[in-house]
Amino acid sequence: MGVQNNLDKIINSVALKDSFQNGDIAGGVAAAAAIASTAPNKTFALAASIAAVQSSFASLADKAVNNQGIKVSDVMATQAALGSLLGNAAQYAGDAIGSRNKAAGKA
Repeated sequence: MGVQNNLDKIINSVALKDSFQNGDIAGGVAAAAAIASTAPNKTFALAASIAAVQSSFASLADKAVNNQGIKVSDVMATQAALGSLLGNAAQYAGDAIGSRNKAAGKA
């Protein structure tokens, strides 16, 4: 199972790089979300979500500057990346609060 998980991570990383290089924002965000979902911990998942948001905004800006046209799917993918980031941030914050409360004897 560990080998398959590592193989999935490699495939997702290649898909992420290729998608953004080809201007496919939706594909890039989907690959970043796949990386975040297979993350070994919540810190890595949060970092992957941040990377997805940064990459999608950079791709939108690049398309706007180069007059390539921004598709509705590009905007929706960026919104999905933001949603993923918010979800992972909420989980991370919840775990931090829970750990703090447990350490203080409140849990």
